[in-house]
Amino acid sequence: MPVIDEFGRIAATILPRLDIEEVWSQLANFPMPPDEEELLADGNTESTDDTAQQGSGASLMANYPVRQMMQLVENIAAKQTSVSTADWATWCTRLEQCLIQAAGSNVLEEFRKLNLNPLSPLWYCPFRPAFAINTETAEGLQYESVLKRVEVAWNVAGLSRFGDQL
Repeated sequence: MPVIDEFGRIAATILPRLDIEEVWSQLANFPMPPDEEELLADGNTESTDDTAQQGSGASLMANYPVRQMMQLVENIAAKQTSVSTADWATWCTRLEQCLIQAAGSNVLEEFRKLNLNPLSPLWYCPFRPAFAINTETAEGLQYESVLKRVEVAWNVAGLSRFGDQL
């Protein structure tokens, strides 16, 4: 009897932790899997160290946590609005898996300090395909379930959403 993990992977190993930048590299070429080179590079977190980036002349603005997270959310929103119905279940699984792998991200910690849920824009209709706009469809129900599980894993479910009155 095969052992299947929560993401549907058979005889799977423990998934490595991802940083916010690495999450997008895992999602960018969907529905194709990430390239072998990307998988190997994502396992090497030394190159994403802040001091290494500063030493190479990279601007501090590129490492700004809010900018990094909002870029990820924007990329996800743009990508998922073009995902076909046939690929939707696979997209939701990969999205959940990649986002949960980033649960320990320093960027995410900054959002918790701000008391903001960085995933909240993904709930809005313009950032979802027409067939998953709400829970009246199986695709919408699946998507919202994924967002809820990721918010719990990220410990942001009870935080303020963008657009909420403070």
